Amino acid sequence: MVVVNNNYGSVTSVVATLTTIGSQPQSQTVAVGGNASFTLVANSPATLNYQWNYNGTAISGATSATLTLTNLQTTNSGSYAVTVTNVAGAQFNTAATLTVLNGWVGVVTNTSDSGAGSLRQALLNANTNSISPSTIVFIIPGSGPFTISPLSALPVITNPVTIDATTQPGYSNTNQPVVQVDGKSLPGGTTSDGLTITAGGCTVKGLDISDFPGNGITLALGSSNVIQGNFIGCALDGATKLPNGNNGLMISNSAANVVGGTNALTRNVVVDAQNDGIHIEGTGAFGNQVLGNIIGLNYTGLIQEGVSGNGIVVSKAAW
Repeated sequence: MVVVNNNYGSVTSVVATLTTIGSQPQSQTVAVGGNASFTLVANSPATLNYQWNYNGTAISGATSATLTLTNLQTTNSGSYAVTVTNVAGAQFNTAATLTVLNGWVGVVTNTSDSGAGSLRQALLNANTNSISPSTIVFIIPGSGPFTISPLSALPVITNPVTIDATTQPGYSNTNQPVVQVDGKSLPGGTTSDGLTITAGGCTVKGLDISDFPGNGITLALGSSNVIQGNFIGCALDGATKLPNGNNGLMISNSAANVVGGTNALTRNVVVDAQNDGIHIEGTGAFGNQVLGNIIGLNYTGLIQEGVSGNGIVVSKAAW
C-alpha cells in the first residue's frame, strides 16, 4: 500500500497484490488426432481468473490455468492465448501457436545425441514410419540458440520426410536458423556427412549444418528433394566459418532437386567448405535447380568469406 501526505492530511491506498508470471504456454506441433496442453504458471497472493481464447475468441469453459485439447484436427491450428486478471483488474496476456499436421510428426525436444526427443531418434523413427507425410519439427525449451553435436554419424534418411527447423520457437522468418547441427564432436578419422538423404521427396529447411568431416548435406540416388533456408559451413551468426570437410552440398546421381529459391527465406547460405560450395555429379543428376543461394559470402551477401574450391561445380552430370 502507499500513504500520501500533504498539508491537509494523508490518504492510504488499498493493499496492492503482486502477480508474476512463472512460465508461459509454449507453441506446439502435433499430428492429426493428437493432443496438446497449454499451461500458464502465475504466482499471486490473490485469486486469479483465467480465460483462454482461440484466435481472439473466448473458449467456453476454458477458465483454468491449463487448457487441454484432444483429438486435434488441422482446423484446430491457430493462436491460443490466455488472459489472466487479478482482484485489482490487472490483465496479463500471453499466447502460443498450435500447428496440427496431417500424417506422422516427430518432435525434437532436446539437443542430446540420442534417446527420446533427440534428432537422431526422430530420424530413426521417420525411417521406419509408414504414415505419410512425415514431418520432424523442433520444440526445444529455452531461449536458444541450440547446438546438436552428434557423437557418431546420423542415420541415413531412407524414407520421405520434412525436417523443418523453422518450427523452433525463436525462429523469426529472417532466414537465420536457431538450431545448429555441428559435427565437431565426431571421432577423428571419420568421414561422416551432416545429413545423407537417399530417399526422394524430402525437405530440409531452417537448419545450420556445419563442421562435419564430409559433406554438409548429401543427396544420393533419390529425387525431388528440397533444400531451403539453411546455413551450411558457418556458425549461427551466418559469418563465422565452420567449413564442412568436403562440399557444402553434394548431389550425386540424384535428379529434380530444388536447392534454394527465389526469396530470402528459401535461399541457402553456404559460407565455407573445404572443397566446393555445391557439387553436382553423375549421369543421374539431371533436372536439378540451384536458385538464389549465397555462396562464399556471409548471410548478408555483402562480406566475402570464400569456399576453398569452387562455388558450384557440375561434373559429368546431365544438368
